[in-house]
Amino acid sequence: MIKEDVLSAIVERDVHPLVAKLLVEKGINDETLLDVTFDPRVENMPPPELIPSMEEAVKITAKHIGRKEIVLVWGHDDADGVTGTSIIYDALRTVGGRVLYYIPDKKSKGGHSINEDGLKYARQNDVKLIITTDCCTNAQEEIDTAREMGIDVIVTDHHEVFVEDPDYPIVNPKRGGAYPFLSGSGVALKFAWQLLKIVSRWDLTDLVEKKPQYFVWAAIGIIADRMPVFSENRAIYNKAEEIFQQHTFVFQKAYENIKRKKPSLYDLTNIISSSHTQGNYHEGVDLLLSEDMGRAEEIMKRLITFSEIWYRKAEELLSSVMKEVSTSRPYIMVDLGRKGLGYLGYVANKLKDRFKVPSIALGKRDDKKVVGELRAPQGFNTLELLESISWMLIDYGGHKVASGFSMDEAFLPSLVEEIEAFFAEKGEIDYVREKADLVVGADEVDVKFFKDLEKMGFLGLRAYILVEGRLEDIANKLLSVRVVDPQGFLGLYPPDTHVRILVETTPDGIHVETMERLR
Repeated sequence: MIKEDVLSAIVERDVHPLVAKLLVEKGINDETLLDVTFDPRVENMPPPELIPSMEEAVKITAKHIGRKEIVLVWGHDDADGVTGTSIIYDALRTVGGRVLYYIPDKKSKGGHSINEDGLKYARQNDVKLIITTDCCTNAQEEIDTAREMGIDVIVTDHHEVFVEDPDYPIVNPKRGGAYPFLSGSGVALKFAWQLLKIVSRWDLTDLVEKKPQYFVWAAIGIIADRMPVFSENRAIYNKAEEIFQQHTFVFQKAYENIKRKKPSLYDLTNIISSSHTQGNYHEGVDLLLSEDMGRAEEIMKRLITFSEIWYRKAEELLSSVMKEVSTSRPYIMVDLGRKGLGYLGYVANKLKDRFKVPSIALGKRDDKKVVGELRAPQGFNTLELLESISWMLIDYGGHKVASGFSMDEAFLPSLVEEIEAFFAEKGEIDYVREKADLVVGADEVDVKFFKDLEKMGFLGLRAYILVEGRLEDIANKLLSVRVVDPQGFLGLYPPDTHVRILVETTPDGIHVETMERLR
């Protein structure tokens, strides 16, 4: 539902009403986000205590730290989870906490949530508080198990919230008080900010000066999880870029020593994405937290080698899959068996990009459990699909266009049948229209509409607008802004042809993605 007060506040900033409506629908749903959206600096970010349960979570954390009790940071085995774990772990140490971390292998049983092995580790180490990062918003049953063992649980996460009336603190921007598409690492940054503010009396300036690496780590999580680099994420990313030019961190120097060149944030994202959990140890966390250059270089060298080998194998696997892909259905599903476990997300994403349909890559674990990764074009909700088959799943989670699940191998025949039924009921999908965040007629919009879209694109908004009408009317209005039209769509038909054009706002201008002639 559109918040009329926020909509009015945006329009008052001289923004076209349709662009204002688009901004609200893209997550700018609170007036506290307006300053950071239109001027993306960390100083304009809403204070962390505005996120529901943040103050409660920090008070609980401070209580356990004051009692000298052991706190366990429970992360997710991907770059966003690794960077979020590193931020919260380091913040807890900074305020004097006794802290451990645990990141379950995402290919293992319960790898997306709190699991039995991790709780055993917690009990062995007399853990009294678990703080999750990038996971566990809806893990009510698992959290109840932990609490029955005498362990408090705080959730910091950014995934969709399905649990109703939770009786445990969930620090999640989907609940309000922040840009709803913060990365998991971004949520961890705001949790650390609030913790250091309450316990150590730090302000934002102290955080930037004393812990600049938090912004770099958070930016890596934003990049890795493909979060929109807009609003608060844009502010974090901008600060990370600035810090990256001014500081040389140990993990950054280790890369430079090995590769003989300075890394970019994207280079380091690839490295952290290549790291994996090994029991109670995670290479990525160890690398980011290491203050020893020798140790950092040892890990970095291994991860660079692994990354190069991984990419080569991923491309070989993708090449073999491409030869066998069937496009006769409105989706693609491939079974990569045991050899594909580490490449499911990559393969699913490449298939989605190539064929423009929802793509599912399956792999098998040694315990006869099946793991799946889904990737879909903008406009398709993978979580809706998973919800429809949740009765056969062990666990599932993620985002609308990217998610994962696990299940018993015995359900594979049922999986195929249920997915077929889901798409049959859904019918033919018009992906051009579904992808569009806004559909307008050429006579509904003016030059200001496109100029405001261009401005928001420069600020990081990535939105798709479908414009229908006479080509000449659309093209004339687009002439007022910077247009990127690599395929030459705007000159494809005579001026009086009725068309529909899908454009995307980007930092480089208005990108013409596709055009179709209308009858």
